[in-house]
Amino acid sequence: MTEKMLQAMRVLRAKADGYHKEARALSPTEGRIPVGSAHIHAYQKGEALCAFLRLLSLHAPSDALFFAKEEAKLIADNWNAHHGYQTAVPITGADSLLEDAYRAVIVAENDGHD
Repeated sequence: MTEKMLQAMRVLRAKADGYHKEARALSPTEGRIPVGSAHIHAYQKGEALCAFLRLLSLHAPSDALFFAKEEAKLIADNWNAHHGYQTAVPITGADSLLEDAYRAVIVAENDGHD
């Protein structure tokens, strides 16, 4: 991996950390029941980015993108199976974020080979 790729990955990790922080802030405190699904949207995005970064060490970027999207869909499927339609999470809720992450890695990868 080039230094530019590693830098792009550090930026993505910081973004994932931000989503996790947002999810914690929106989550109900101990002993309280959530009134919506705002926290799960941020959680799904943070976990999707973490999955993408983890999978990059094992797979090509296009495969990491595919598998990270699958993990994000599983989070949504699990949430939706236990909650009503009023708080449903779209299974594609993290797709555009992951596609942006993929493009950032590809640009950094290609930029490092010039």
